[in-house]
Amino acid sequence: MLDMTIKDDGSKWPMLEDVRAQEADTCEASRMVMQALPHTKQVRQDLRSEDKSPVLRDFKCEICGKSFTASYILKKHVRIHSGQKPFKCDICEKHFGRLDSLRQHELTHTDTKTFKCNICMKTFKRSGYQKVHMRIHSGEKLFECNICGKKFATNNNVKRHMKVHNEEVAHKCDICSKNFWSKKTLQDHISLSHKEDKPYKCDICGNGVKLRCRLIEHLRSHTGEKPFKCNVCGKAFRQPSWLKEHSRIHTGDRPFKCEVCGKGYGKQSRLKDHVRVHSGDKFKCVVCGMEFGQSIRLDEHLHIENHDKSMNCDVCGKEFSNFKCLNYHITLHS
Repeated sequence: MLDMTIKDDGSKWPMLEDVRAQEADTCEASRMVMQALPHTKQVRQDLRSEDKSPVLRDFKCEICGKSFTASYILKKHVRIHSGQKPFKCDICEKHFGRLDSLRQHELTHTDTKTFKCNICMKTFKRSGYQKVHMRIHSGEKLFECNICGKKFATNNNVKRHMKVHNEEVAHKCDICSKNFWSKKTLQDHISLSHKEDKPYKCDICGNGVKLRCRLIEHLRSHTGEKPFKCNVCGKAFRQPSWLKEHSRIHTGDRPFKCEVCGKGYGKQSRLKDHVRVHSGDKFKCVVCGMEFGQSIRLDEHLHIENHDKSMNCDVCGKEFSNFKCLNYHITLHS
């Protein structure tokens, strides 16, 4: 029972201190009740699992016929057809169809990057950027070109790639006639494939590369940084393409197929070596002339051949490091 105080006009009011005390008790009781209740979202999920009756979708879009469970969801959906974007950014005045999209966009005007990759620790302003970035580490490519079958990590990348197949909008290289989806990718191609200059220099060793992204990859050879980690065995790599090749060991994926016999390989370089089995082409040693069917065998041979050369050909005087190479060389004189 609250104590009452008498005002000047004779009316009675409860004491202010008692009112505040009662409010405090009520708030504390409410807080305890809320803590005792399970999470609201979990309650809804449990109710759905118990209620096997079909979900009512009474709100139908008159344009596409799609149905929704609530009027506000239908209202959001209709903006897709109308192009209405009622939510405006106060900084750049860009408009959005959804409030959550506006909130995500507003982060681009700040330096706050709250979403972090737990593999390479790179941070992002939007959760969507982080999700797309994670596909670099996993090698996951969910989107496929329906013309050439090439796969991509994002739907936007597929859309850009599709321009390559459209002669009207594609950017064609005047040197090799290859198509590219943008002027920037065409310029990168020309710099990488058709120009000899290497404008990006390493401050540590002075080595030059044609593209800035290649310089970043090269610097990791000095720092030892390996940000791309296999989520199966934990092995780390300096480049995402190396992780992608490695992951095929676990998945068994062999996307590079021989057109002659159908044999598959996890690396394109292995397929190129295999094709020589059918064509008869060989890798030839420039020192002794010995031929090999695989480039890796030639590399192993050259590693041996580069050691001390103590054996000479009696015909031409050429030096060799082992009898096998010398004997093969001698047959070339006969």
